[in-house]
Amino acid sequence: MGGVAALELARAGAELTAVIGLWPILDSTRATDATPIRAEVLVVVGALDPLTPEARVDAFRAELERESTPHRIEVLPGVAHAFTVPAVGTDVSTGFAYDADAEAVARTVERINRPDETGRPRVRIHAVGFPLQFGQPGQAQIAGQQFADLMRELCRRNGGTFVALTDR
Repeated sequence: MGGVAALELARAGAELTAVIGLWPILDSTRATDATPIRAEVLVVVGALDPLTPEARVDAFRAELERESTPHRIEVLPGVAHAFTVPAVGTDVSTGFAYDADAEAVARTVERINRPDETGRPRVRIHAVGFPLQFGQPGQAQIAGQQFADLMRELCRRNGGTFVALTDR
């Protein structure tokens, strides 16, 4: 939910420098009161993601262009939803599949979040993760932990803070 939460925070008018979404669902829950996103936006989705079909990516791109929001949308060919979560397996026909080159996600973020003149990343990345989800099957526990691990690493590499919460 991190990418969705970040996009909705931006649509709510929060003063943000940048928003990064890895396989986020792009639909807004703020259809009637959304404000234009002013933060720079990076979204990385898989071309085979059933939750983010090509038409929705095109509509989101049009929204950002209409609002003059600086953005970059990366659509990874042959990649499904949850591509950074090994626990979902590798069968892309399910629409949810780990891509073995998940490290490429971190490299993509680093390529965009270039260091400033002091050598620090331009934007600090902060995240909230839910690595332990009580009452969920073991597979969801593993997926939550792996996604939290990825976000913890992105925060570490980009000078941010990671907060891990449980669902209780």
